[in-house]
Amino acid sequence: MAFVYESALSKEFLKIVFDNLKSSLESLLKDRDEGPEEREGKTYLYRRILGPIFPNEMEKVREAIAKVVEDVRNEILWYGRRLIDALLRMLDEAQGVRKEASSATEAYGESIVQPFYRALKAMTRMQVEVADVFSSKSFLAAFLAVRALDERLSSLNTGGAGERAINVEVVEGEAPIIHSTWSRLAEKGTCLICSPTCANLDVEEICEALGGVGEGLSKGEELVNVHDYIATYLRSRERPSKLSRAIYDKLPSALKDGKLGGPLCEYVVDHLCTLGEQLMRRGPTINNEDVRVYLNKVFVQRAFLEYEVYSALVRQGIAAIPRLRLSIYDHEHRRHHFYQEVDVVAVVDGEVWLIEVTTRRDDKEIEEKVKRYEELKSNMDADRVVFVCSPSSRKLIEEAFKSAPMGKGLHYVEIGKLCSEVFRILASKSRR
Repeated sequence: MAFVYESALSKEFLKIVFDNLKSSLESLLKDRDEGPEEREGKTYLYRRILGPIFPNEMEKVREAIAKVVEDVRNEILWYGRRLIDALLRMLDEAQGVRKEASSATEAYGESIVQPFYRALKAMTRMQVEVADVFSSKSFLAAFLAVRALDERLSSLNTGGAGERAINVEVVEGEAPIIHSTWSRLAEKGTCLICSPTCANLDVEEICEALGGVGEGLSKGEELVNVHDYIATYLRSRERPSKLSRAIYDKLPSALKDGKLGGPLCEYVVDHLCTLGEQLMRRGPTINNEDVRVYLNKVFVQRAFLEYEVYSALVRQGIAAIPRLRLSIYDHEHRRHHFYQEVDVVAVVDGEVWLIEVTTRRDDKEIEEKVKRYEELKSNMDADRVVFVCSPSSRKLIEEAFKSAPMGKGLHYVEIGKLCSEVFRILASKSRR
């Protein structure tokens, strides 16, 4: 595995605590409190990316970090007051104000180690309090991916006048509908193309079938029915047989008669029921528009392929987060430009990978994608750009790579072979 999640919790999460603690203590030495801008600046990426996707989890983490920083700060303040008191007593003795013998050690006894011991206990307590949050593989995978992005971008963004800064965020409005649903599906292990059942099947055939399902269910009375079937499932928690039938009816006849009809049907059911569950966590009801948007983006526009890549990486213990938007902010002209959406950002053995999932068969479009990702790789100081493709688009990508200006750090892999390729790369690194 690229990450052992349990050890990553201890290592990476404590880095966040120490960053906040260091800043708090620095402000203490300057005899002032941090302003809200300083405090929020240290957690900018976490708030902008993880906050919308995992609102409850991030609130719990935020509270835990704030509490441990406050506890440690109070311990150090307590120790400082005791030390000053001891020094004053010693000065009194030197001037003859006090007759009894005394010393700094006597004044505060063994307290010199006590603040650090209690601070360590506070950190241990904090880890226990957030352990249930980090027991979620999808949350920890996203947390570690954002941590790596934060470190990489911190070294690039100066923020000075005339400079440029790279901003990363979730596409507005997608977090409650798509990201939250996908993180839960990945947690449950839902998969299709990267599963043994469908790994060797025609990707284009699957895309066409699911696109037809999404288009058929997202219109008029069909959409109203799908909404009602999801609502019924949320109330009863029984298998939504009517929803399954509605999906099955939209499949091509050739797939209905084969072994693929059942898995495809259950796959869409799982997506839609999980969508309903996640929407209900944020509000009292679900609405038709949310269901329509999900059907259109995930199935009609083939974004489920991005989910397949993201979930495959998470299941293999690799830090990853899907569907991020990157832009460059020009401080001199005070505007954003070069907007680019990245299908999946992954951190593989310390390397930042920008992953594009495509089934395109137009050579001009492929060439444009390769050019944009090369520029993005350079701007972000990423290590690799990986095109995860269908067999039909593989040759076009090969040709586009040959004419790429830089070429270094560009890779491609067929979607059904993604996991084996990742393991091959990790194995080759471990032998060096």
